[in-house]
Amino acid sequence: MDTTKVSKIDAASRQLDAAIRLLFSDFDIIAVHTLAGTASKITSDLVEKLALDKSWDKAAQTVNNLSSTEYFRIVRETQNFLKHAKNDADEMHEFALSDTEYLIFWAVMNLAELRHRLNIEQSAFQLWFLASQSDVLDPSSEVYKSAISLFGDLTSYPRADRLAAGLSKLKG
Repeated sequence: MDTTKVSKIDAASRQLDAAIRLLFSDFDIIAVHTLAGTASKITSDLVEKLALDKSWDKAAQTVNNLSSTEYFRIVRETQNFLKHAKNDADEMHEFALSDTEYLIFWAVMNLAELRHRLNIEQSAFQLWFLASQSDVLDPSSEVYKSAISLFGDLTSYPRADRLAAGLSKLKG
């Protein structure tokens, strides 16, 4: 019988890698969000258990003055819609495509706190996301310089072009 063994952190990392590759390939956003949501939940749980003082979720809660319950209700709204149908089988849900990008970003940031080193997909996504949001970064910061150096300023690009830029860096 063939089997595989995986830790929670490795599962989250692999889910993120798949979500990032699929996102950059402009694959079905529902599949991407589902993978990202699962990885996000695992990384949030692990960072709260192993490194609470480094939780990016906690930082976002503090900055936005949200309780943990309210923060995770907002962050996981789409994810919860996609995994349950018992009480809302006929409901529709609308969400911004950027919600998936934010979900991946915070999961990557939490993973970085746990692993202290990101792989190619995760590093490329992190810098791609920052280059896509560079208008809110301090231009003198090292992270800004790294993101712009690799991708250029992507803030004004259409989504399809931003995704293509991410994919081209992964393909090398």
